[in-house]
Amino acid sequence: MEKFSIPFFLFRVSVANPQKVYFLWIQRYIKDVMDCETPMWREDEEHSITVRIPPENNLPDGINKIEGIAFRPKYLEELAEFSEIYGDIGNRISAIRAGMHDVSEEVIAELKNRAYRARRLNVLLTRNECCISRQSVDALIQYITGLDTPEGRSTEPPEAHNFEMLAQSMAGMDMVQNFVLENDGLSAY
Repeated sequence: MEKFSIPFFLFRVSVANPQKVYFLWIQRYIKDVMDCETPMWREDEEHSITVRIPPENNLPDGINKIEGIAFRPKYLEELAEFSEIYGDIGNRISAIRAGMHDVSEEVIAELKNRAYRARRLNVLLTRNECCISRQSVDALIQYITGLDTPEGRSTEPPEAHNFEMLAQSMAGMDMVQNFVLENDGLSAY
């Protein structure tokens, strides 16, 4: 179950008070808690495992957290696509600005088409922590349009640092997510 890309949840509903519903994201709990605190839990002869559900994981308050977890597989898919797209765009823009890549209508059109593909990554553009939105991609497309002039090539691409951070965020995604959640006094699971 821990290797499924679809999130699995454990829900605890109080029989005495049905309004009290708590939840736990099982895959992340295994990774963050069980594998760290009892790494040999899979090989143990125990017939039961005790889990601790964080008290803040209650419904309806935690519905946004469940929504974020549910979007994670699509977010990862779109992040991988974005990393490929922006890796190409960023490298080519750097080469153009350094005078090491030709600039033609065809090159500009190709770069814009790649950026338009990134613009359609709806989950990524609405849920990332790097401040990159659809408007950011629109600004990048405008910048690309001006690369055929010396003035256009003399300026940095808009939000270049944030675009780069998002493109490389796959490697540290869990760490960033943990920082954001810990800042709010929450856990990932």
